[in-house]
Amino acid sequence: MKTILRGIIIISVLVFAIWLIFIAICGGDQHIDIEQPEGSHSFTKMGSTVAIGQGEIEVVQGGEAAQPEINGSRASGQSNQDVVGILHIRDKAFAVRDNVSAQTLKNSIGWLNNSSLPPDGGPCVLMGHRNTQFRILKDVEIGEQLVFENVSGEQYTYEVKAVEILESDSDLRFYATDESSIVLVTCYPFYYSGHAPQKYVVTAVID
Repeated sequence: MKTILRGIIIISVLVFAIWLIFIAICGGDQHIDIEQPEGSHSFTKMGSTVAIGQGEIEVVQGGEAAQPEINGSRASGQSNQDVVGILHIRDKAFAVRDNVSAQTLKNSIGWLNNSSLPPDGGPCVLMGHRNTQFRILKDVEIGEQLVFENVSGEQYTYEVKAVEILESDSDLRFYATDESSIVLVTCYPFYYSGHAPQKYVVTAVID
């Protein structure tokens, strides 16, 4: 009887260990599906897959504009050539790169490159991970100001107008408008083991 019980315990531990490894490898992936309503003109339906990454960004002053420096950028093979701007949230500054690939989101915020860039009309859709760059969003409140700085050093101020929690990817839609806005998207809950099922969306409008 003791031998059988010991065998059951060993098997249970092995199954749990395999499950943890699977979650570590696959649990951070998220699929984002973006749809366009009839009559809008700036977006096409598309999907992208992103994965959990780690990294932090330091802004170094120099030249005509602040240039983002990515910690570990040499190891990741990334340069600053694909940076489209810098997003300032409170006292933090984050490099924004021109795609939402898994490699990009390991170190940076990604720009959905069929959306707008400030100060053009329509939403500028930016994506980041809930456990790295966009962890700061959990503390952002309506009425706060965000600043988007382009590669020429021009800065545009946006005021947060809405904070939403969406139940699934299928609820995530963006619409072409004349007003310039920034839409920040990450997974939710912020503290969650594995694939977080919901989406946390912060919308800010040009001030």
